[in-house]
Amino acid sequence: MKHNLKLAKISSIMFVIWISVSCIVFLAGIFSLFAYIFVAALTDFSKNSSFSPYYFILIGVACLLLSVLLYNLWVKPWSKFKIIFNLNSINQIQKDDLKYFAIRLKITSIVYHVYFKEFIKSI
Repeated sequence: MKHNLKLAKISSIMFVIWISVSCIVFLAGIFSLFAYIFVAALTDFSKNSSFSPYYFILIGVACLLLSVLLYNLWVKPWSKFKIIFNLNSINQIQKDDLKYFAIRLKITSIVYHVYFKEFIKSI
């Protein structure tokens, strides 16, 4: 019973981490697309041919696609595990699901230690 509660807590924390990462990437994509609109409206590109505003579109679309990918690959599986662990029925989880859970747990812990701890230290 304690093991299930510990897994539920870990799953909840990771769900929050990945939903926040997905939202940040999504907002970066939206910001990049708005930046393109403002740069295109304020800049005369015939004078400065070395700068292309289409990079903003590429970055924006890439960020939006990445946020959708993050949501589908990370957030949905975490919510699935969160629901299962909150029901305290670990027997319903198959071995493959636990293997992928362990892989996601390792990647999430690496992302947390590399990015989030450094970000918190910088504040």
